[in-house]
Amino acid sequence: MLKHLSDTGRHEKINALIKRSEAATTISVSGWASLEKEFGEEIYSEALYQLTRLELSPPRAKICVNDILVHQAELADRLSRPVGLLTAVCDYFQYVKPMLNEPVLVEVRLLLQKEEGAYKDELTGLFNRRYFNIELTREMERYRRFGHPFSLLMIDVDHFKRVNDKHGHLAGDQALRTLAGILNQSARLCDRAARFGGEEFTVILPQSCREEALIAAERIRAEVARTPVVYEGANLGPITVSVGVATYPADALDCAQLLRRADEALYQAKRKRNHVAAFRDPKRQHPRYPIDSQLSLSLPGGRGGNLVCRAKNISFGGLLCETDSGAPANSDVEVTLTDRDKNLHLAMRAQVRRMHKIEGNRFFLGLSFELPTAEEQTRLTEFIQGLSQVTH
Repeated sequence: MLKHLSDTGRHEKINALIKRSEAATTISVSGWASLEKEFGEEIYSEALYQLTRLELSPPRAKICVNDILVHQAELADRLSRPVGLLTAVCDYFQYVKPMLNEPVLVEVRLLLQKEEGAYKDELTGLFNRRYFNIELTREMERYRRFGHPFSLLMIDVDHFKRVNDKHGHLAGDQALRTLAGILNQSARLCDRAARFGGEEFTVILPQSCREEALIAAERIRAEVARTPVVYEGANLGPITVSVGVATYPADALDCAQLLRRADEALYQAKRKRNHVAAFRDPKRQHPRYPIDSQLSLSLPGGRGGNLVCRAKNISFGGLLCETDSGAPANSDVEVTLTDRDKNLHLAMRAQVRRMHKIEGNRFFLGLSFELPTAEEQTRLTEFIQGLSQVTH
């Protein structure tokens, strides 16, 4: 997995530790611990990737780094001279825990040039679809760790065929390069812009909700619309783009679904052209997911007892359940969703928004979730993902 080298602070601190080790003796465990405290266990995976190009999970990488530090000290003691981190890493992965069968010495600059070529689009200089797929998966993993939502922009050039037909394909290439330049200028350091294919582009916006993503998308749309395409000294005028916006996890549970949601939003935007649209479920604000009939719901009654219900469907906004007893509208409840067969469990606060009597003495209750913390949002995401995995 290509690591996100544009994350400047993290990358510089890793390099500083590595260089300090090579120039002096060993780095103490506390040096890595301080990085872990700031960036999480992922720092160990990134460090070993930079040193070896081995792809290890954060917990496994942490064990290896700590073992390497011990091994580095032992080598220095045996040789009676300082031993650099790179030397210790190479020896460790060759003889202590063999994972590098035939290591090759290569200049870092040349290695990065090769990797950059593999993940960069030749025409625009943006990242390519291969890199985009890696980073989208990585951003979802980051959500599971930290609970920060993120958004995806799908961008398509309006009437691009007309540009090629009128001015030629080389002028069309220049139009794409102009758009790529705007995406680079508009992006934050943590954003990742990529050419998805043809005249379609994507931007991953970490830690961005739907509203923030819409602002970013509108900024891009407006900048493109006022920036002329200049080809061979001639001003061809500006192009326009349509932008679709989808947000994880509110709109989707996995990479493929998030792409579909963003593409659906793009389709809505292209009906108007030069427009931005966010994904919206035509019936509800949040997509709903069916719950297996064996899943049960319990919530405290007015006298402190439990009101046993049957869950029908769930979304990131709330829950629909069926029960043989009513509950007062706007009453606060404690909700516990469990399915022992599938090892699913979730407890959270909610509020009764509506009650509808159905046949016999049974009722439908509509509950809205209260999720004030990132931890609770993450737990709900994982719960719905669990349901999705066992029903598909």
